[in-house]
Amino acid sequence: MKTGPNRAWLLCLAAWAGGGFAMANAQPAGTAGDPLPRRIWTASMTLEADHSARAATRAIALAELRGGRVENRTDNDGARTTLHLLLPAREFMDILAALETVGTVVARQVENQDVSDSCAEAAAHLNGQIARRDRLRALLDRTAAAADALAVEAELNQAQAGVDSAEARLQSYKFRIDWGKAVLDIHSAPANRKPILGPLGYLFKGLSWTVGKLFVIRDGETPRGSAPAAAWTEPPLPPPDQTASGDSERLNYVVQEGDTLAGIGRLFVVTIDDLRRANPSVGGRDVFPGETIFIPPAE
Repeated sequence: MKTGPNRAWLLCLAAWAGGGFAMANAQPAGTAGDPLPRRIWTASMTLEADHSARAATRAIALAELRGGRVENRTDNDGARTTLHLLLPAREFMDILAALETVGTVVARQVENQDVSDSCAEAAAHLNGQIARRDRLRALLDRTAAAADALAVEAELNQAQAGVDSAEARLQSYKFRIDWGKAVLDIHSAPANRKPILGPLGYLFKGLSWTVGKLFVIRDGETPRGSAPAAAWTEPPLPPPDQTASGDSERLNYVVQEGDTLAGIGRLFVVTIDDLRRANPSVGGRDVFPGETIFIPPAE
């Protein structure tokens, strides 16, 4: 016969669900005697970034820096990356705000579901199943007749199954309360997207290629009645310090408490060696809080 978890653990779990234990992500209730609310956090966010895969890598680094983790990552040819993240509920909104910095927010939805009543009902059900199982165990110990013992044992097995089911339900609530779920859908900016042609797109692309071949002029030939075309030369590029924006891009980062070179490298998708080369003052040491360092462009 399956005995299942010990009674003390099950009672602790039931006490947590009923409000006996404090939850890190719960807000103070109206009075000191009120049970703390149990909440489940979920969020979905759509962002646009210069490069979806790099932005997703930065988002993962930010989440992991605050104790989060990745459930799933899906990349689509550099045009779109989808992340399913588990984030500690006690810092859910703060981490979500940090994730918004990896791109431009296009859409955002956050839900906060109060499941206090459902947890209390599940706890009461678990307590009832534990009491029924314990009564049947005591009855089995006092039963002498073999036939009666078999009948009681069959009921005891059913009671234990009820305890296991109630425990699994409470465990599920506890996990979803401790860990919020966030889905990030990151799109590359239109200029960086590769066009994906459908059937008609490929058809017209083929027709365009065919028409171009019909009017191609062999190298060195000039159509009758027309003057030779002047050779086209590509205009010179401006020097590096005179780009279209006026100044070359430069990104500075102020080191925060707990930051390391390795962590900053993962955040901005650059190597530690690149960071050291870009910041000679760092040398062979690690960074310290309040220090400003230059972030080189990602390769």
